[in-house]
Amino acid sequence: SQSRYSVFVPLRKNLTSSRNNGTKDTIGHPRADDAGNWTGCAQGRGNLVGTYRDISACMMTQVLGRPATYEDLKKLTEQDAKNLIKRFFWDKLELDRVPHQPTADICCHIYMHYGNVRIIQRSLNKLGATLTVDGKPGTATNKALREKAGIETYNVIREDHKAIVTGKRSEEHTSELQSPA
Repeated sequence: SQSRYSVFVPLRKNLTSSRNNGTKDTIGHPRADDAGNWTGCAQGRGNLVGTYRDISACMMTQVLGRPATYEDLKKLTEQDAKNLIKRFFWDKLELDRVPHQPTADICCHIYMHYGNVRIIQRSLNKLGATLTVDGKPGTATNKALREKAGIETYNVIREDHKAIVTGKRSEEHTSELQSPA
């Protein structure tokens, strides 16, 4: 069976453990060290606005085609957020075609929170794929994800992601914290 976004939606809140994300209003006290909280998508670039309902100031700026404001984020309904996440993350990785729901879920979570898929690409390469690690979803990445999806792939991606969030990462992985080139 294929993965379904409708299954990911209720898991989204549980997957989001960072104090900077989730559905609570964090735009009143955003972390300045998180590039996604900035309208310019890099620390110190643009305005420090924050994240609301898992939609960052960086993403909202790209959606609007102008710098997002606190008011723009506050206007987002939960349904708006679900629609944006599906359109800009789930669908770009073609996760409805991935035959393992947990793999699809963790990939969407990683793409949402890092703004790129470098962790996923590196993990797939550990499993035998030969992807260019550019952080961008595309035909080769999406195909490898479909072909390798399963519990082993999920575990490798989960461990690689855990290494990033716990700070146990090598210097080559620091790029995961930045948007794709």
